[in-house]
Amino acid sequence: MMAGMGFGQSALQHPELRQEHVRLMGLCIEQILSPQVKAFDREMWGNDAIETLEGDPHHAAYLGYLNVLLSLHRLLVPDSQYAALNDRITDALVRRIGASKIGLIESYPREVYPVDNCMVIGSIGLHARATGTDRRALVGKWAANFRQKYVDRATGLVYQCVDADSGEALDCARGSGTALAVYALSFADMTLSRELYQATRKQLARTVLGFGA
Repeated sequence: MMAGMGFGQSALQHPELRQEHVRLMGLCIEQILSPQVKAFDREMWGNDAIETLEGDPHHAAYLGYLNVLLSLHRLLVPDSQYAALNDRITDALVRRIGASKIGLIESYPREVYPVDNCMVIGSIGLHARATGTDRRALVGKWAANFRQKYVDRATGLVYQCVDADSGEALDCARGSGTALAVYALSFADMTLSRELYQATRKQLARTVLGFGA
C-alpha cells in the first residue's frame, strides 16, 4: 500500500513519471487483492473483505488501507479499472462508520484501532476529491468525534486501541500511530492532520548533537 501511494504521489508531482508509476500502482493494487495478502484478514474475520461489502463485517484495516490507494489511483485515472471497486468499498465504509455507536469500526473482531479508522476516513475523503462527491458533513462530524474521544488531551497524540463497545482507551497514545494518522487524515481533514502533526513534534521531536530524532 505504501509503495503504491509513493508511486501515486510521484506520478502527481512528476508528469514524466506518470505513466510508468500509475502502472506500478496497479501492480501494488493487484498484490493487495491477491489471496496471499488477504489471507490474514480473511482468517481473522472468517470471511472475505471484498465478498462481504454488502454485509456487516467491518474489515477496517484491510479495506481502509486498500481504499486509500484505490482512491488515489482514481484521482490519477478517472476511468480507473478499479473505479467500481473503489465505489463499493467507499459506500460500505461510509455505511459502517455511520452505523457505529462509537464512530469507529473494527479492524478485526472486537479490535478497534483509531489509526486504521484514520485510513478509512482518509480513503473516503480522497474518493470524494477524485469523484467530486461532497463528504464534508460526514468528515466534519467524524473529525469532531475523533478529536474529542480518541486524542489524548495531555499529549495530543492518538490512542492506539480502544474498546469496541464504549470507545474507552485500552492502550496509551503513541507517536507511531499518530504519525500515520497525520498522513491518512491529510486526505480528508487537513486541520485535524495539522493538529496531530504539531502535537507529535511538540511531544516527540528532539535534537541531539545537531541531528533530529
